[in-house]
Amino acid sequence: MDQQHSESPSVPREEIPGAPVPDLFEQSSGLDLPELPWRVAQSASALAQLSHHVLAIGPRAARLLARLRGTLAEEGVAALPVGPAHSWTRERLGSLGLEVLDHDPSDVGATLPFPPERFDLVLVVDAPYDPREVHRVLAPEGLLLAQQRGPGDLAELGSEGTDDSDDSGGAADSLADHLRRVTEAGLETEHSDTFHGEGRIETPEGLRALCEGEGLLVPPTCTADALPLRITLSRYLVQARRPSRPAPARTDFAEMLDDPLEVPRI
Repeated sequence: MDQQHSESPSVPREEIPGAPVPDLFEQSSGLDLPELPWRVAQSASALAQLSHHVLAIGPRAARLLARLRGTLAEEGVAALPVGPAHSWTRERLGSLGLEVLDHDPSDVGATLPFPPERFDLVLVVDAPYDPREVHRVLAPEGLLLAQQRGPGDLAELGSEGTDDSDDSGGAADSLADHLRRVTEAGLETEHSDTFHGEGRIETPEGLRALCEGEGLLVPPTCTADALPLRITLSRYLVQARRPSRPAPARTDFAEMLDDPLEVPRI
């Protein structure tokens, strides 16, 4: 199986400490999937333990937030579109005492329903979001951790495979385009990574497992006769920080004492 990935050369990858957390890109019976060069769930777990207020945007990040409930220092909130596709996720988070608010980034002029500088950490997993809104709700020094689908991801399943009631797909920006939008929003990228590879669907059970996990409908053309099926996988990861506030300007009176006093002549 051909697999390639590239990593930002300026940021070495390190093992993130903390208890293991099941990742979102998991193996299932009837599936042969490559391992991503990062573990988004493990990274989110480590960052959540250092954050007081965590926001998850989109259904997959919300389900990840539910897994992290025991590691949250204080507050966990999810922002989800309204619709029956998300009812189970809403009920699950509610049963764990996690707040869920309505937010559909596809609406024109949609804003996150939170005051400025509310969160220390924002998680996004394969969902559309507005980096400008993330910048607004992040506190200074707050972090964004986003895993997104790249161009061509799961292209073999076709556009018919997308479930319009579920926004888990997100916009298939390239990593370069995504980094540009993040920078324009005022966030500073600390790390980015990308992966391109291939997987293989062996059985109908594997196909259903993949589509359920990715928020897709099983394409009507993808029958048992079409299996096994090679699939394209394209994902990238971005970690960015909102800069701290600039220090307020002040006058250094100590320096003024070193200057000779000028006495005006009368």
